[in-house]
Amino acid sequence: MSTRKFCEKFTIMVEGETERQYFERLQLLINNNESSNKKISIQFLPHKNPIKALKSIPAISMPAFAYVCDIEGSNPADKSNNLINIDSEFAKFKKQTKNNKLAIKYSNLSFELWIILHKQDLSAPLNTKGEYLQFINKSFDTAFEGTKEYKSEKNFKILLSKINLQDVINAVSRSENIMKKNKDNAKRLIHLKTLAYYEDNPSLTIHELVKNMLTSCEIT
Repeated sequence: MSTRKFCEKFTIMVEGETERQYFERLQLLINNNESSNKKISIQFLPHKNPIKALKSIPAISMPAFAYVCDIEGSNPADKSNNLINIDSEFAKFKKQTKNNKLAIKYSNLSFELWIILHKQDLSAPLNTKGEYLQFINKSFDTAFEGTKEYKSEKNFKILLSKINLQDVINAVSRSENIMKKNKDNAKRLIHLKTLAYYEDNPSLTIHELVKNMLTSCEIT
């Protein structure tokens, strides 16, 4: 008789359907892995009004929480005030509740950087999110003509089916290399109240969230 595995809970908030579909795929990969010592359960909170959603969860049962977002460029105007407002609200919430389980995990320019890193390195800075498409087509042997086609539910799920657990581990390693180079090269960090991010792309911290999920299940 197989031993029932303990389930580690994570709560995340994502900005789009592709991000949600990715983490659903990741959950499936981890939970289907026979060598992992645990399973994971990911709860998705509504993207709108994140603090209201967080307040609905009893503090005593609050699992690790991450807000996953894009930076979208080095021009502060491109970020809109949304990220700054979210960061400010998180800072107030953490102070009021003394809850240190909240984190903002980002990708600069966008989530597509993280997807590409599952299959290849990407060290060159890009100017627009649309430029990622050429790397996605090369990495996943696809021929998407535009972002809308790439992000369609049917097409994106086919792409996700080409990602395995070793690809995820490789993406974490490639991400760590990117961030190490940014630090070694003294790239400029932008400091908000709870978030610090590199102004130049590529940079990201999504891998920290994913690595936490992997290591909690002793997957390396």
